Amino acid sequence: MKDMIIKSLEVIVWIVAGFYALAGVLGGLFALVQGELVGLALIIGGPIVAVLIAGGMFIGIGIHDNTRRTAAAMEKLAAR
Repeated sequence: MKDMIIKSLEVIVWIVAGFYALAGVLGGLFALVQGELVGLALIIGGPIVAVLIAGGMFIGIGIHDNTRRTAAAMEKLAAR
């Protein structure tokens, strides 16, 4: 059950990061059309922030996975 939740979280992180990057780019384009130069910052910064946030989430998921595998290996060694 826990593995299904973690896998679901991975999918949600991908979807949210994609939407965040897309919203940054579209918001930046919308601002540029209206003559705002801040649109360039949104076009560049939106995807970068999305990658940073998703990367942090994936690091957390990876730490959870590595901890689980290490605990399983230690239990296997202790059973010897």
